[in-house]
Amino acid sequence: MRTTLFLKGCPLRCQWCANPESQLAKIQVLYHQEDCLHCLHCVNICPTHALTHQDQCIHVDFNKCIGCLECVKNCPGHALSNEEEYRSVEEVVGICL
Repeated sequence: MRTTLFLKGCPLRCQWCANPESQLAKIQVLYHQEDCLHCLHCVNICPTHALTHQDQCIHVDFNKCIGCLECVKNCPGHALSNEEEYRSVEEVVGICL
């Protein structure tokens, strides 16, 4: 049995990276198009206007996103999720054990 732990904020930017979500150090909002209701609630609730709706998809501007996760918490179709969570060293060790 093996456990793989991915940490965020890798500065290397390898072209063959198996986990490109780990490159940014901040929380990232992920969009799952198949679950989207196209209600635009996420676009309207975002305090920094980081989400836009184009071509039947939600696009996240990571330069504007502050990681508040209001869009994720309030998406009625659960089409948004987040990549990253803050954990203490003790929590991570407990999970791995």
